[in-house]
Amino acid sequence: MGIPAIVETAPSEVTRNRVSELRHDLLHIRRTLAPTRDAVRQIVDNVIEVENGPEVFPHDVEVAFNSAYDKLLRAFDGLEISRDLLASVRDYLQAKIANDQNEVTKRLTVVASLLLVPTFIVGVYGQNFIHMPELHWRHGYAFSWGLIITTTILQLIWFRRRHWI
Repeated sequence: MGIPAIVETAPSEVTRNRVSELRHDLLHIRRTLAPTRDAVRQIVDNVIEVENGPEVFPHDVEVAFNSAYDKLLRAFDGLEISRDLLASVRDYLQAKIANDQNEVTKRLTVVASLLLVPTFIVGVYGQNFIHMPELHWRHGYAFSWGLIITTTILQLIWFRRRHWI
């Protein structure tokens, strides 16, 4: 199971907390690794500078310091790659949260739109004008209900075709 699958299935709060923990761990490792790398580099540089003078370390120790420095460089590179990957996971999580919020907003918009037209129709017929022909019409009440139901069904069909609901 890849990271995107975990981000998709785990609750957002759990994923966010885990990403935060990993980020802090990487920063702690970097704070430890960088000075160690720099210290070993200074030792390697000083050993090279005093080659003509008295021997500070035996040759085997110099080789070991060079090897340790190479390993620290590789570890630091791996740490940077891990930071980049973690940043990508964080960006993916934020995009996922934004998409989820967009879906919720879209559904709330559909609900508001479904209620808007019937509210308008009820508001018009609730004004009690004297010269409103539907008030004196025998089927005026049924007409207003039919209009409300028809417009609501048409909206539902339209929203379903657009895959909003």
